[in-house]
Amino acid sequence: MPARMIVSVAAFAVICVLGSGLILASLKESRATIRENAAGYTTVYQRHYELWQLNPRTGAVVRRPGERTYSKDST
Repeated sequence: MPARMIVSVAAFAVICVLGSGLILASLKESRATIRENAAGYTTVYQRHYELWQLNPRTGAVVRRPGERTYSKDST
């Protein structure tokens, strides 16, 4: 088997593994966002202005529903 073929197969395998990892991470994030929205809050910045925004690390309120910016004392 020529070296070029080995490198091509290895590169393809790496691309497949990385692609699968990205797809799984995206699905995990989507499921977490759905759970958060159902619970009435979000941890995603600059989205879902109708929900409470919480700091993802501390759980502190960052923004109240309807506000467009976060308060500096809660970060």
